[in-house]
Amino acid sequence: MRITINGEDHLSEQETITIIDLLKERKVTRPETVSVQINGSFVKRINFRTTVVKENDEVDFIFMMSGGSSR
Repeated sequence: MRITINGEDHLSEQETITIIDLLKERKVTRPETVSVQINGSFVKRINFRTTVVKENDEVDFIFMMSGGSSR
């Protein structure tokens, strides 16, 4: 299946893949720190295990980062 992840073409060997499977395939070690959009719409984290990514979908992983001034 061909999809786009963060603007780059990605080919998955799986015919059916959920968001959580895709995160594992991409070796995301802390999926709880990632927000996911499919075709511009955010997917609730509770639905990562049941939301299926389809052929030609555009998927964006948005990683949460902390930081800021130490002052």
